[in-house]
Parts: sequence; C-alpha cells; structure tokens
Amino acid sequence: MVQDEALRALSELVARPDWLSLEPQELAWAGRDAAGDYRLYGVADRIGRVWAVVHPRTSQEVAAVVRWAARYQVPLVARGGGTGVMGGA
Repeated sequence: MVQDEALRALSELVARPDWLSLEPQELAWAGRDAAGDYRLYGVADRIGRVWAVVHPRTSQEVAAVVRWAARYQVPLVARGGGTGVMGGA
C-alpha cells in the first residue's frame, strides 16, 4: 500500500522517533481546530484523514518533509502553535 510505504519513508526523515506520531488521538487532534463540529457547516464527513503528525526541529527537517509530501502527493498542512483558536485565524 502506498500509504505504508510513504509512512516508512517519513519515519526515516525525522531525527528522533518521538517527533513522528501515528497515534489515533493525536491524529484526531491534528485534524480539527477549536471551532468544533458546529462550525464545519456539514462538511465534517468530507474532511481528509490525517496520516501523521510530524514535529520537525530544524529547517532541514521541514524541507525534507515538504519534499516527502511532494514525492508521495500527500497534502501537507503546516500548523503553528495553535494560537488561532477560531478557524482561519
């Protein structure tokens, strides 16, 4: 499966294993914002599933993750500190 191959390749990019999460709870958290379901206007069921959460520590790791996403044609969403608590902030 392409996803398995892609995730194996991703795990090789980060310096430490704890900087990559495939844990269901963290994936669910990463796929939402503080606006909650009521602000999704009926599109919650069409939102793509998060494959992984990566915590790159260097600009080189960020660049490697961007190249990985391009190679495997995986949408990449960068997330800051989560300070914009209402969607689109």
